[in-house]
Amino acid sequence: VKEITSCNNIEDMNATLKYIFNKICEYIQQNKKSNNELLKKEIISFINENYKNNALSLTLIADSLRMNPSYLSYFFKEQTGENFIDYLNKVRIEKAKELLKNSCISISEIASQVGYSNAGYFNRIFKKIVGITPGQYRSSLDHVMSVEVKCYN
Repeated sequence: VKEITSCNNIEDMNATLKYIFNKICEYIQQNKKSNNELLKKEIISFINENYKNNALSLTLIADSLRMNPSYLSYFFKEQTGENFIDYLNKVRIEKAKELLKNSCISISEIASQVGYSNAGYFNRIFKKIVGITPGQYRSSLDHVMSVEVKCYN
């Protein structure tokens, strides 16, 4: 208000109003980015805490966050650069790799523990992401590890 009342002519007032408008727009944009980052972190946290649930879905997350599933899908892709199911599969496969490396439980049990109800589907997704099957991955670890651990499925 002080800036506007101190204007001497219409050109000064126009320039002042443009300046104030730009500052408001910058503030809104910054606030939006901050809120987007918080929501993205909340979604990723939800996935990391619930990846074991084989019923985990975009709809489940959207419902828990009181969001529209279509908007959540759009938002997630916009914020992370990848779609929800690809991200979820990556999280699950990383957890599976840890289990393959640090335990001797069966591959079908690992599939179940990381959220896949179908071991065949788990094997296909694992190979798609890692380039080899879970069994091949586990075997390759035997050659790398200094203490050889044999796991039998």
